[in-house]
Amino acid sequence: MGGAYLCFVVLGAGVLAPWNAFITAVDYFAKVYPGEHMDRKVTVCYIPALVLTMLLTIRFHNLLSSRFRMLVGFGGFSILLFAVPVVDALFVRDSAAPPVAQYLTLAAVFGTGILDGVAQGAVLGDASYLPGRYQQAFSSGTAASGVLVSLLRVFTKFGFGDSWVGLRRSTMLYFITALAVTSLCFFLAAYVVPRLPTVVYYRDLARAFETGSGVLPMELDVGGDLVVANDGTEDGNLALVPGSQKKADYLHVTYKLRHVIIGLVMIYTVTLTIFPGVVAEDVHSGQLGDWYNVLLVLVYNCGDLGGKSLPAVTGIIRNRLRLMAWCAARFVFLPIFYVAVMIWPDGHPGIMALLVLVLGLSNGFVTSNAFMVAPRGLQGQEVDLSGSLLVFALAIGLLIGAGGGWLWLLAER
Repeated sequence: MGGAYLCFVVLGAGVLAPWNAFITAVDYFAKVYPGEHMDRKVTVCYIPALVLTMLLTIRFHNLLSSRFRMLVGFGGFSILLFAVPVVDALFVRDSAAPPVAQYLTLAAVFGTGILDGVAQGAVLGDASYLPGRYQQAFSSGTAASGVLVSLLRVFTKFGFGDSWVGLRRSTMLYFITALAVTSLCFFLAAYVVPRLPTVVYYRDLARAFETGSGVLPMELDVGGDLVVANDGTEDGNLALVPGSQKKADYLHVTYKLRHVIIGLVMIYTVTLTIFPGVVAEDVHSGQLGDWYNVLLVLVYNCGDLGGKSLPAVTGIIRNRLRLMAWCAARFVFLPIFYVAVMIWPDGHPGIMALLVLVLGLSNGFVTSNAFMVAPRGLQGQEVDLSGSLLVFALAIGLLIGAGGGWLWLLAER
């Protein structure tokens, strides 16, 4: 089972690798397109594209298989990741570029958002047919992508410096690394994952239950114990119910997942209101200089990875109302960070690092729990559809949180 777990970690990293490449290259974009606020434009192009694509994916869910969506997503990523290096080679001269270069770059960002909407829900939906440890693997992979890019940024900042040549080399390295990850994901989705014994077993089990010809499945729980699945109630371990041949009704599944969906919206509303905007722009250190913000982003990403890995050890929050309460409790971070930034905008890096670490840990922990508890009690194709619905809820939270970041700027005035 280790091979299947590792595959879903890599696939989780792959769906966010292109996005991380674009947002990590903001220093390069600021140099090439001065005064154009490319950091905000990248977000404005990416997140609405993701949300709109997820809406279409949910509405026409039954038309395309999850494997086809993964291949389209990762194959498309591998093509669009060439955009920035090609634009750089064709248009950028002495850190200056014409407007058409910016338009092409933003078009690539928009396309990447569309492909994220195509691929991410498919990967999570595929993982949801398997025991909970595989949804946790996907979740940890998304966090690992952030850690990888943060480490790359530290490495390139130390090795290449902040000169124009250094920024250019760093940016090319971000996109080459992301290209390598998405290309590997395409290979895994096309040739490896469909043939893994664990995946084949649970897929066959799902088909048997959809036709009513299977026996009650047994599932490996998060801690590795073999448990008999129950009758599909909310707090049980069953993701598949026998005799479910009808197509999934997205409105019905949305109602079933309402607690988890609301929870995910709350999680990412809070997180995106604070991170990366406040961490990257609103706190400073006279001793650490611009290294301070780079290191804080790394601390957050490491915390996020740790939080998303915790349920593999601690087990999950099975009660969905309790999970919603955990998500709602994170709103306390908004006044805490506001007070901290107002009091210590230019000092106390230890306190700020601790706050950022806890923010990342809590974000990862509740996200991983939401992904793992959602498929329990669903029937047949509803399991696959749940992946798209969860990613859509996450994207709505990102959209609201991005708007919250602008409100933060108004509050500081």
